Amino acid sequence: MTKSFGETLYEIYLSSIQDVVEYEDSPAGETSPEYGSGESRLEVIDRDKDQIPFRKVVGTVRELAWKGSLICYVIIDELPQDHYQVIKASPFIQFAFGKDQLITGHLGQYIAELENSFQLSASEIERSVVLDSIDTLSLMEIQQALDDEAETGKAWLKNDGGGDLYSWKQKFRMRELELTVWFRSRNAAGSFKLLIPQLEWVDEAALVASLHFAADTHCLYEAFSLMRQRDSRQIFHTLSHTLQRESNGWIALYPDPELCTKRGKIFCGALCVFDGYLPARVILDYRAEGLDLEAFQSCLGIRIELVDEEA
Repeated sequence: MTKSFGETLYEIYLSSIQDVVEYEDSPAGETSPEYGSGESRLEVIDRDKDQIPFRKVVGTVRELAWKGSLICYVIIDELPQDHYQVIKASPFIQFAFGKDQLITGHLGQYIAELENSFQLSASEIERSVVLDSIDTLSLMEIQQALDDEAETGKAWLKNDGGGDLYSWKQKFRMRELELTVWFRSRNAAGSFKLLIPQLEWVDEAALVASLHFAADTHCLYEAFSLMRQRDSRQIFHTLSHTLQRESNGWIALYPDPELCTKRGKIFCGALCVFDGYLPARVILDYRAEGLDLEAFQSCLGIRIELVDEEA
């Protein structure tokens, strides 16, 4: 797409994900403070847990208002304990990557962002507005693509048609990932993998330079470069975390023990890639057997910041 078209389309997209509804005060108990939209205008009487049959949930395209933003998604599966597996969706099909799945609804087409998958509770599904539903073939194609990825163990992270880091497709993609980072982070466990788009460029010279999404943390790197650390090809320490190469080649991030279980955010430059209660260990979805971890840290600008939950 041309620069002017991409810029205009991206501005339209940013406007479309803003929750601009003005809310009226509701009686106590009708709305949750972390959710916006429409919920304050809903009146549900005699709700029971079976009011939404499975056949009417899976395959629907819905929109959830959350903290001032609108999150469009498609439900692909029902999980135990009243949860559902969903995939981020968008009607802005012009921003599709090679890894995205084009799906057809009754009212239009959407992209299903296969890398951007997360879980929602039944109550969060109920809070959402139904926009559309996709056909059976599109749902089967999504599930098949996810099954293929799980079987091969192949990471979604690859630069396959998204342009460079500054393209409109990449800006769209990073904004979409930011919208869902809290939902993707809240079930983090020891094998949780961080989705970091910048890893696609980690071997390229352009990433070593100051990125559009990078933060200025050179003082931190310079301080640690003066320390005598063990072979940084295998392990590298920072003030907030340790990077370590696992025996299978994956790079693991270990937050400082004092930070574990606390609410925090992990940033890659200026992009938040984790927002939740910090686990003892997370995996960076990347294998780089020959890459020095100090250089890896310096390139990506990984840092951890605690969140004041009372703010």
